Amino acid sequence: MKSKKILLGGLLIAGILITTFGITAAYGIFPPYITLDPITDPDAGDLLILSGTTNLPEGSELLVKIAEEPGESGNEFEKTNTGTSARVLRNAEGPNQWTAAIDTSTLRPDTYRVEVTQMTYDHVNWKIILGDTSATAYFTLTGEYLGNDPSLPERATEDPFFRIDAVGKKHTGDQFLVTGVTNLAVGSDVIWEVDPAVAPDFPDSGTFSGMMANSEVTRGNGDENCVSLTVDTTLLEPGEYTIKVSNVVGDIYSSDFRTGDISASAELVLT
Repeated sequence: MKSKKILLGGLLIAGILITTFGITAAYGIFPPYITLDPITDPDAGDLLILSGTTNLPEGSELLVKIAEEPGESGNEFEKTNTGTSARVLRNAEGPNQWTAAIDTSTLRPDTYRVEVTQMTYDHVNWKIILGDTSATAYFTLTGEYLGNDPSLPERATEDPFFRIDAVGKKHTGDQFLVTGVTNLAVGSDVIWEVDPAVAPDFPDSGTFSGMMANSEVTRGNGDENCVSLTVDTTLLEPGEYTIKVSNVVGDIYSSDFRTGDISASAELVLT
């Protein structure tokens, strides 16, 4: 599997596109720090929860990058990289906290480096500005690789479909996987959109809450493969949302791709 670079709010990250919308607080703490809690090694397909502490103020944004370490595999494939964002949460009884959730379904079992870095958004130019404060840790992903394997024969897809499992009610702070099945081939690119159930009016002030991410179809059982999306509700405002997955037409890593006509959706109520 070759890593692929796409745009995350102005920063190139290989393997995932995730865009969040919100307000970034200014800070004036010196000297800032970030810590990373010890990581329990997950199996491929697990939801990996990362966490730590910081003296950055509530609402500060962090960039969480995960990169495969050089190993015995040599140059068989380009190393896998992925990433997401996290928001600093207030802790009245001690240092502020942060947490991030990573879907490991498309990662190849290996050793990974996690780097968490302070960042701010330039919402006008859609750029990410990285700070000097960071923390690093490592974990080993075990289990069986669920992603695209070129050695396996491709299977023709007839009457392509998605089917998404019910999500229902969640509480602010929950981190979970949205799961579903499809008959699209393993490795197919898909786009996820989490949007308010009622479209906002985009007033002059306020916050639009939602997210957009891409992922790949992973191996399932029989004729049905799997799709999944990590949802971190610390990045969303309470309300009702529609979670939609769609196929991709064209090259997702070019400027002319679009979502296709194959889709499915589920409803999320966040309280």
